[in-house]
Amino acid sequence: GVASVVWLGLLVNWLSALLSLVALLFYVLLYTLVLKRRTSQNIIWGGIAGCFPVLIGWSAVTNSLSWTPFILFVVIFLWTPPHYWPLSMKYRTDYATANVPMLAVVRGRTQVGLQVILYAWATVACSLLLIPVGQMGIVYTVIAAAAAVSGPASFVLAFGPCLPSKFMLEVDMQYLPAGILSSFMPKHALHPGWRSWKPASSNTLSIPSCFAC
Repeated sequence: GVASVVWLGLLVNWLSALLSLVALLFYVLLYTLVLKRRTSQNIIWGGIAGCFPVLIGWSAVTNSLSWTPFILFVVIFLWTPPHYWPLSMKYRTDYATANVPMLAVVRGRTQVGLQVILYAWATVACSLLLIPVGQMGIVYTVIAAAAAVSGPASFVLAFGPCLPSKFMLEVDMQYLPAGILSSFMPKHALHPGWRSWKPASSNTLSIPSCFAC
């Protein structure tokens, strides 16, 4: 842990190293040792550590932070609970045996389903903020808008009487990759002359360059 932080600081920059250190300490100390076995909201708080790579990647490229990576941070933060709670429903007996108070253990299927739907709506709503702030192109805009309608609808179906929670997990697994991949597309990708298009400034930073880190 310490060696990786120092290595990142020396070879990349110290802002990225600091963010990496915060992520490590948060996950190991606050989540694993304190929150995991003490609250049914453990996945929500534990997911914060998994959001830090967005900030680390952005800072590694720019040696700074802006609103765009923080919005991405929140998108992943909101995406994590509806991504993992269906899986916890499947293994709730194992969690109960291990005395881990997952939401699926302390609350019923209906309450878990409701929370998944609420977080799903919050996720897609937050992802729409990237369109003006991150200057997303038409491809991302179309996919994000479609997810705003179809995503939560799939979550509702997943917790209905006819479909298992595994279906919701499979649907949710496609959401984040689709959003990230669509952000890779140039802003004018559907314009006939997009291949010759260049950004106004050579310093313009794209989301793909941050994930490349």
